[in-house]
Amino acid sequence: NPVFVGETGVGKTALAHLMAAITGGGVGYRKGAALSSRFSGWEDENALVLLDEFTTQRATNDGVDPAENLKVLITGHTAAIERKGVDTIEAPTYCNVMLAANNLHGIRVTDQDRRLFYVSSPLDGEEAKALVTSRLFDRVYDAMRYAPGALRRWLLELPVHPEFGVQRRAPETNTRAEAIEESKSDLRSEVEDLLEEGGPGYCWAVVSTQHLRAAVVAQAGARREQLGRRAIEMVLRELGFKSFGQAKLAGKVTAAWALDRSLTAPEVREKLRSTIEK
Repeated sequence: NPVFVGETGVGKTALAHLMAAITGGGVGYRKGAALSSRFSGWEDENALVLLDEFTTQRATNDGVDPAENLKVLITGHTAAIERKGVDTIEAPTYCNVMLAANNLHGIRVTDQDRRLFYVSSPLDGEEAKALVTSRLFDRVYDAMRYAPGALRRWLLELPVHPEFGVQRRAPETNTRAEAIEESKSDLRSEVEDLLEEGGPGYCWAVVSTQHLRAAVVAQAGARREQLGRRAIEMVLRELGFKSFGQAKLAGKVTAAWALDRSLTAPEVREKLRSTIEK
């Protein structure tokens, strides 16, 4: 599912108009906040929907997580369809989504998110205005209006890049890398720096949460004095680490984590001890 990022006027909505032209309709338009509402009747109305001003932040106070709603929409076979004043039904999910955003603010992405294809327009607002003046968009819309069949054939005959596939993960892009970097919390950046350096009880291979927390607090000072174990564990999960239970290091019990999920718990404990003994 694509996420189109670009300033107002660069043609994000035009892509949805193009899809409507070549498919004969069946394309809906919604604000991204629709993912934050418990009312989901729009999911049952169109085969393709453009969600504009997409964000993963909650837009309402009813506890609906837009990222989780999007995940169900993309990967689920059925979804709960709720309309105002009507009983909720469970229905097959045929709805596909295109997402659009003016910028990456409010879009949280981690290294493990592989469902969305992030792509940004190289144009800024002024360059887009110049294209409007040149009547390029007029010619594009004329083609949609008067020759949708030719456009459809042209698109169908275009060679598909080998990175695209129904069962494959979304291709890596510079825009996705920027989104991941912008999504990182200060704590995650601090943890990544410490893992890169390595120290007693932590490195990019294995981590003792007790030792890593102590290192973060020692580095950040009073700003991190109240840092809890759960916050450290949440960052480790984002980085792809797996919990391997408890380990006893230097006479103290700590939680053991490793990046290599094929390791056994004894192997993880042994690797942790080796970081202490260095």
